[in-house]
Amino acid sequence: MKIGDIAGTSEGRKWLHTELFPRLVTRLEEGDSVLFVGTDSSWDYKPLFFNPSLLCDFKTMDKNPNLLPDIVGSIEGCDELEDDSFNLVILIGVYEFVERKEAMFAEINRILKPEGVALISLPGRGYYPSPNNSVEPWEVFDRIKPLLVKELYIIGESKEKRPTSVNLIAQKCR
Repeated sequence: MKIGDIAGTSEGRKWLHTELFPRLVTRLEEGDSVLFVGTDSSWDYKPLFFNPSLLCDFKTMDKNPNLLPDIVGSIEGCDELEDDSFNLVILIGVYEFVERKEAMFAEINRILKPEGVALISLPGRGYYPSPNNSVEPWEVFDRIKPLLVKELYIIGESKEKRPTSVNLIAQKCR
């Protein structure tokens, strides 16, 4: 599925694809490095970051080698990832599947370049009611430590008046 083919997607995913991704791409420069964590076989993100006008080093990472990621490993800790090596780290639909969430955020902080940012999409309680695998907006600031929230976007409301996704841009904590 291509980025433009979003008719059947959720409100939060549509917003990410049509609003936030394009804004993030404009912040990148030729040669910047991007890590997309959690290979999503239904979406083709690479053209956003690797095209004739913007030549980024785009890598994918997943624990499942059958999805053919560039890096087979866990964002909870991976020796293959060097300190200060990525300008942008993207996690969409990953949080709820990670057991050691604190280790994940520490690893993102470690691999981000000093001026790098992470785009993290977290399921809200209106989408995923489990308190261990979803967040309320006010919990985000403590949950993603040591990263620092730069921008916070709350998407949609469920029947219970809770957000379906909490999306943020976070920066490295020095």
